Order: sequence, then structure tokens, then C-alpha cells
Amino acid sequence: MLAKRLFFAKQEADVCATLIRKRIEIFQDYRNAKTVMCYLPLRGEVDTVDLIEQCIQEGKQVLLPVLLEEEIQACVFESFEQLTLGSFDVFEPTEKNLVDPEVIDLICVPGLAFNQGRYRLGYGGGYYDRFLPRLRSDCFKVGLAYDFQIVDLMPVEAHDVKLDMIITENQFIGERQY
Repeated sequence: MLAKRLFFAKQEADVCATLIRKRIEIFQDYRNAKTVMCYLPLRGEVDTVDLIEQCIQEGKQVLLPVLLEEEIQACVFESFEQLTLGSFDVFEPTEKNLVDPEVIDLICVPGLAFNQGRYRLGYGGGYYDRFLPRLRSDCFKVGLAYDFQIVDLMPVEAHDVKLDMIITENQFIGERQY
């Protein structure tokens, strides 16, 4: 799956990322969100830069994950100019202004693969599996993926957290109010 994502044509990936961003905007949870946690893409993940910029233009607080002591923490994003290369070669805010996960209204999560049951397969570190349960129960948890990342079979373990929605360029997997 990783190889497939890495060799996905950039132009096609950009078109898909734009479609995914437009699809997330239709949800009431997005429109009402004051604090959105996102990620900066690596290894061919769905690009979120335009989504982050849009959130900022709409006055939403944007948070990015930082890895501190082997745990994801929510950190305030100020600008693309104030980023440093962190763990796993992921860009993260230079200033580590941490925020309680309880303030997050919507979180966009990456994954290697997703299934129709709304579970995600990460890279094996369990970071999001440990972070997602720390969110409020009404936080809108969204997986961003390309259609080819949706698989029929993948391992699901007891600690895996079910997402509210998975959004691809052509699908909504889950039910939520528009």
C-alpha cells in the first residue's frame, strides 16, 4: 500500500486532495469546528496544506501532532515558516505550544489503509491509537484517504479506535450530518 501511494502521480494526488478538502467542508462538524487538528503529509499521504490554510482563513485554530516521549501531543500551528523537521522526518511547529486534546473539535488522521468499518491501519507505532481516546467523545474523527487505500481485509485489534468518517476523493464512509 505504501509503495502504491508513493508512486501515485502527483498531479492526480493533488486533484484528489482538493476533492477531499471540498468534501470535508460540507460537514456541519467542520463548519462548527473552532479547533482542528490536522497533519502534514509524508510518504504520499493525502496532502492537507490547503485544508490547513483554509482553516486559518476561516479563523479556526489549527493544531499539528508532535511526538514527545513516544506520545502524540497536540501543538498549536502558527505558520508554515515556523516548522522544524521532527520525529520520523515529519514537520512540526518549532515552538511547542501544547494544547489539551479535549479542545479539539475535529481531527483529520492519516493512515496506510482503511476499511469499511471505519478503522485505520497506521505504521505500527500505535501513536494515534493512544491519542484518539484522549479526545472528547463528540470530536469528529476523520480519516483522509485515496480510494485505493480502502481495503476489504485488514487487522483490527481491541485498542483500535473507530473513526466517525473516512473521506476519499469519491466516497464518504460513515454517517454524519451535512
